[in-house]
Amino acid sequence: MTDDVIITEQQILHIEDGHPGDYDRLSSHIPLILQEPDYILRGNRPHTALVLKEIVTPELTAEVVLRLKVSDDPEDYKNSIITMWNISQKRFRRLLRQSDILYKKE
Repeated sequence: MTDDVIITEQQILHIEDGHPGDYDRLSSHIPLILQEPDYILRGNRPHTALVLKEIVTPELTAEVVLRLKVSDDPEDYKNSIITMWNISQKRFRRLLRQSDILYKKE
């Protein structure tokens, strides 16, 4: 098990390709998003979680897809950010309605 989280250059390029500008807007907030999430939802792929965090103002809401290291993975694997983007309040509410909530900030 590890608490380490990485993001590769390939994933940064993926984020910028699919969601231009979101990596620049959100990257400085990654530690806060991961350390103090508002919600963690079950991902739709094995060993993934969706991490949701409203940041500073309601206009910026981050969704981070995180691949979690599991016991079957090689020893040197880390948790890794697959993608992330700024989401609308509508999507935020829909995710909460339609997803399995694993964690909710009290």
